[in-house]
Amino acid sequence: MTDLRYAFRALAGTPAFTAVAVLILAVGIGLNTAVFSLVNMVLLRPLHGESKPGQLSSVFAFDRTRPDSYRSFSYPAYVDVRDRSQVFVQTAGLGVMMVGLGEGEMTRRSFAFVVTSTLFPLFDVHPTKGRGFLPEEERPGANRLVTIVSEEYWRRSGADPGIVGKTLRINTQPFTVIGVAPRGFGGPTTLIAPAVWLPTGVYDLVAGDAFRQGARKPLADRDEATLMLVGRLKPGLSFASAQGPLTALARQLEQAYPAEHRNLGLRAGPISRTGISDSPQSDGDAYAMYGLLQGMTVVVLVIACMNLANMLLARSTSRRREIAVRFALGANRTVVVRQLLTEGFVLSVAGSAGGLLLTYWALHAFAASLDPMSELMMAVDPGPNLRVLGVGLVFAVLATVLFCLGPALQLLRTDVFAELKEGARAAATGRHRYLSVRHVLVVGQISLSLALLTAAGLFVRGAAKAARAEPGFPLDRSVVVGVDPSLIRVPEPQVRDFYRRALERVRATPGIEAASMASVVPFGNFSETRRVRFVGQAVADERADNEAGGSSMSYGAGGPDTAANDKSGVPSAFCVVGRDYFQTLRIPVLRGRGFTETEEMNATGPRVAVIDEPLAKRLFKGVDPLGQRVYLPDPLEAERVPMEVVGVVAGTRQSMFDATPGPHLFVPFGQRFRLTMTFHVRIALPGRPAEASALRAIREQIRGVNSTIPIVLSSSMADFRDHGMSSWGVRLGAQMFAAFGVVAAFLAIIGVYGVRAYLVARRTREIGIRMALGATRADVLRMVLREGMALVSVGLVIGAILAFAAGMALRGLIYEVSEHDPVSFIGAAVLLSLAAVLACYVPALRATKVAPTEALRTA
Repeated sequence: MTDLRYAFRALAGTPAFTAVAVLILAVGIGLNTAVFSLVNMVLLRPLHGESKPGQLSSVFAFDRTRPDSYRSFSYPAYVDVRDRSQVFVQTAGLGVMMVGLGEGEMTRRSFAFVVTSTLFPLFDVHPTKGRGFLPEEERPGANRLVTIVSEEYWRRSGADPGIVGKTLRINTQPFTVIGVAPRGFGGPTTLIAPAVWLPTGVYDLVAGDAFRQGARKPLADRDEATLMLVGRLKPGLSFASAQGPLTALARQLEQAYPAEHRNLGLRAGPISRTGISDSPQSDGDAYAMYGLLQGMTVVVLVIACMNLANMLLARSTSRRREIAVRFALGANRTVVVRQLLTEGFVLSVAGSAGGLLLTYWALHAFAASLDPMSELMMAVDPGPNLRVLGVGLVFAVLATVLFCLGPALQLLRTDVFAELKEGARAAATGRHRYLSVRHVLVVGQISLSLALLTAAGLFVRGAAKAARAEPGFPLDRSVVVGVDPSLIRVPEPQVRDFYRRALERVRATPGIEAASMASVVPFGNFSETRRVRFVGQAVADERADNEAGGSSMSYGAGGPDTAANDKSGVPSAFCVVGRDYFQTLRIPVLRGRGFTETEEMNATGPRVAVIDEPLAKRLFKGVDPLGQRVYLPDPLEAERVPMEVVGVVAGTRQSMFDATPGPHLFVPFGQRFRLTMTFHVRIALPGRPAEASALRAIREQIRGVNSTIPIVLSSSMADFRDHGMSSWGVRLGAQMFAAFGVVAAFLAIIGVYGVRAYLVARRTREIGIRMALGATRADVLRMVLREGMALVSVGLVIGAILAFAAGMALRGLIYEVSEHDPVSFIGAAVLLSLAAVLACYVPALRATKVAPTEALRTA
């Protein structure tokens, strides 16, 4: 307590030093705590309900003949596992779907979780307002229109305290809000949260067909596999010990329902915290990413501590006489070190307090950084957490050791007799060692900050390229309007007529040069991948047609895996389009033709397809593709009907992260019906006003055909690209690394300035003598600048080596920029050099203004 009281008095006596030190520590510790808070929320914090007895588990269904072929559960299968399993004390089902939330004249398309009534109790979660779902609301076909909204959506919608009991329009139907889920609760995932939670009893009312082939069956049908299962193992059971009873249960279900559960296998496994899937997922990539971010913030903390160490070294000079007096009076050296470390710890704790405020601000900013137009919401709870507070204290202790121990030990070497002699201070002022500790610290700050600033430059350059990225066709004068009839369950004939009439009206609108439609938009959040073969192609084995085909729809992912074995089909981006699609997007038709008006709207007629150049090269390898027949090796017979290739177009990129154009297969809307389509329109005039005017006109034309069909997208193509998950990820990376780099560089420059200013002040007498002996102000300016820039140059050389290594480590994370991008390397070095020159110039200029007569009187 005596040490604490003395530390408070000593720091209060130097308010400027204390304020600067606390600010520096708040930035360094705050960045580290913020990143750890994110790691804690996503990967370390216990899931809801983990404190209850029994281990939380995912339940996976697979084909025993192909152990990697996982699939979802039907509701009857969920009931079987729930009621007949001998390993779970609780089981719950969860399905993911898109719904339309009414917001004024627009419909916001958002993710919803359709869950059984047991899911909230399984995770020991209770709504913060209202109640959970009841068993009678879970029953298939119950059709009780109730919903629980996530707290994230509730806050985004205005945080109405009386939300319970009010109605929310979901897929144009009025749902009564019965509760608000706790903040940060995403069920089995800790990263994302749905906008709304729905009971399985309304599945048949809200389930659309936007993501799958064919009509959905009722939830009560054993063939309608749509749920992922989670459960709580009985106390004492492990995943391994649960396998035997689960295998026995799978055999029982196969015997009872041989058609639906042929070769069924069941397996229990850990819950993935970063995603929801019907197959086992690893969180290894998330750990690696957060490890990289934490490493970067630790570097910033080291730079901050180097800065403070230099400040304390300068401050220790004025305290040498004090320490000498204390030693002369018999003070124990251990006690003195403890007291000095206590002063440093008080600074660190104050910095940690400021860092925690910065942490909560940063987490709120991270959650808000997700684009409001995105279908996803982040399950982020930035409230106080004991683990985060504890880690903040650990960083405070670490910082204390890093910046305080060295100066404290140096003070222990104080020569008592020399310091107490009259004139010793004057003698000390003349001492100047070029390779002093403070100079080494300055070099370290410069080198580390250059590495971080270069990394920031790489990410910023990547973000700038992403902001100008094009899929392979120009985005100017191009707008998109998306509609989703699946949200209101419109019959197919009515939807076909709607698209025909809407296209006619849009194409006839003044100012419109061309218009078409597509099921998937390049650079969007959704992509569909299908395997493509040509008729007569050799396959891998007899079962390849039945097992290697199929389709997949993904959210926020890249394009298809083009490295797959061609014998199982070429993985290709699959897109259903209308006529004039290639003309509207200005994609060159290299050979053959596009689709006709008949193919755009009629389901009859010969099956045709258009492929792009990358698919033609992969599939036909030099053979003329025109007239060849291709098919999709899908288990559904209707999907395997051969299609004649009538055209070849230039390659395009489906995802921003595709390095090169990948294989694409285009089929006409008339022959491959889709409920959800996006209108592509090319307008006559460029610019924002023309785009806004065209979008208003297009929406009016669409509503003029059918005002009940929800419009879920209305944007220019450039804005559509910028609102995508890929763009958000690139921008977020650039913002985070830019913040790290700028903070590190700022701290380093402050360190350079502080050391040079301190040394110039200590050398006032020397400079006065030089000027008295004939040195000019220009000579003094050159001397001080030369000494300062020599240190900066050494730091830049070492920093360039570190930056080279950092670029290699970040190679896979930078968007379309070389890890050794010369603009980033040179730009960072020039920027840091100019700032360092300024930091050295100001003290040097002050040195030139020293009057020799006044300097010679300096003690």
